[in-house]
Amino acid sequence: NDLWVALDNQFSGAEPSTDMSWEPCYGSNVPATTPCAGLDIVGVWDASMNVTSGEIYEYPAGSEDFYQVNPGSPFWSVNAPDVDMDVWSPIDCPCKETWVANGQPVWDASTLYSVNDVVEWPATSGTLWIALDNWFSGSEPTLSALDWDHCDGSAMPYSSPCAGLDVIGVWDASMNVSSGEIYEYPSGSQDYYQVNQGSPFWNVNAPDVDMDVWSPIDCPCKETWVANGEPVWVAGTAYPGDYVVEHPANTGNLYIPLESGGVSVGGGEPGIDIHWVLCNGNGPSPGPCDGLSVAVWDNTTAPVIGDVYQFPVNSGNYYQIVFIHDDASGGPDWVADPIVDGGLDEFWTPYVCPCEETWEANGQPVWDSSVGFYPGNSVVEWPAGSNDLYLAEAGGITGAGAPGVDVHWMLCEDAEDTADEAVPVKEADESDGLPSIGVVSTMLSVLVAAAFVGRRQTKEA
Repeated sequence: NDLWVALDNQFSGAEPSTDMSWEPCYGSNVPATTPCAGLDIVGVWDASMNVTSGEIYEYPAGSEDFYQVNPGSPFWSVNAPDVDMDVWSPIDCPCKETWVANGQPVWDASTLYSVNDVVEWPATSGTLWIALDNWFSGSEPTLSALDWDHCDGSAMPYSSPCAGLDVIGVWDASMNVSSGEIYEYPSGSQDYYQVNQGSPFWNVNAPDVDMDVWSPIDCPCKETWVANGEPVWVAGTAYPGDYVVEHPANTGNLYIPLESGGVSVGGGEPGIDIHWVLCNGNGPSPGPCDGLSVAVWDNTTAPVIGDVYQFPVNSGNYYQIVFIHDDASGGPDWVADPIVDGGLDEFWTPYVCPCEETWEANGQPVWDSSVGFYPGNSVVEWPAGSNDLYLAEAGGITGAGAPGVDVHWMLCEDAEDTADEAVPVKEADESDGLPSIGVVSTMLSVLVAAAFVGRRQTKEA
């Protein structure tokens, strides 16, 4: 038998199975689509009941507030669940279990929803939402919606991971571009470029080639966090690249994923897990090359020998200026863009992660065979207590073998010795023309392999 209890006064013509004026009675043969179907609820608590540990009750009737009996039963003559907290603990409606129990519904603008209804939206996204109000329809689940709350542990919603940038779209060669416009290139890369002053421009080359027209631009930390609803980090949640979270809550410490691919469901806590980088605030930010904070090189930067820059943006490749040349018009202090393909470069030398400082800043880690992935330029000791430090190759190591055996690890002393030998030199008898290079290409190839993958830490006020 299907039994229903009325929730309103003075109404008629409302069918129990479709109208929110009715609520199914617990224990009756009701349809599966009921709020909080993921909880095994005994019923509505009243003062005549003796309760047992683990049982779940609603209180008051129709409130959709649920309480579980604490360990230590049996209990007699207990007070109400919202009063006697020695006996009771509030329990939330479990999102995923409720969604599955109700047939995995997708949000529908025409459906009437009540508290603890759980829906997926968008369809097939794995993003689940739980209703916070009664008697509403047409309200689309979003991070800014007042009627819905994102379910912890489900896929993170986002319209754009880098929502703080006003991105026109993906650049292609048919476009005429104007100063200030921002484009992604290539498609899906989450690499963004802004058009320099001096537009309009026609027949421009790709953003990663034509640096007279384009300048790389970072995803703005705080603006992106605000645009996405000021999310707080939740354990067990997958986050896309450039998605900014706060952790701990209400601290103002904002973190952005280290890699463009984001952080997986198994990712650790920001401030501890090196796959997160602090981009705003004063929280901890361990990283593969902890403590290195440098600007992105572009052709408007005034170069100084010895300065270190990242190039291209978000590449994790770092270079140090070793030579400056007059420009084509006779102006001073000119430097070409770094050569990133392993070719000879008279202006730059790859900058190698400082091994000992990085190792100490990250807690002096010892290589661990159970670690599934080491990011590029991670530094570990092996064997334990030996003081032998090893540097991971630029692309990171998945399923890393033991340093000294696995060729994807480089002994730090070797990496640093190679860097010292690889500085280009200008011959003493040369004029102001281009200098000769005192290094062979094979040595530079080794250094490029050691250039670290990471994200520049950009701290905002």
